[in-house]
Amino acid sequence: KESRAVIFPMMDVSGSMDQNAKYMSHLYFKFLYRFLKKQYDRVEIVFIRYHDQARICETAEDFFHGKDSGGTSVTNALKLLQKTVAEKYNTNSTN
Repeated sequence: KESRAVIFPMMDVSGSMDQNAKYMSHLYFKFLYRFLKKQYDRVEIVFIRYHDQARICETAEDFFHGKDSGGTSVTNALKLLQKTVAEKYNTNSTN
């Protein structure tokens, strides 16, 4: 049986996210990823940054340290998440 998971870390990168909040997000992600790696054979990560727009980041470095700014709208991030799941992942075989 295949054991596979996908996680979608999403981070608000608007002006309201200070360096401390970003650091705490980074720590939380590291612990979550380590836990999932013990539970699943394969863990894929799709990083989504958002402000008034949302985008998928190619790397963790871009996700945690990229330069974006603007207002805050989580709706765009959730729409991007939904679209990505529908286009790329079979929810019957991926957790």
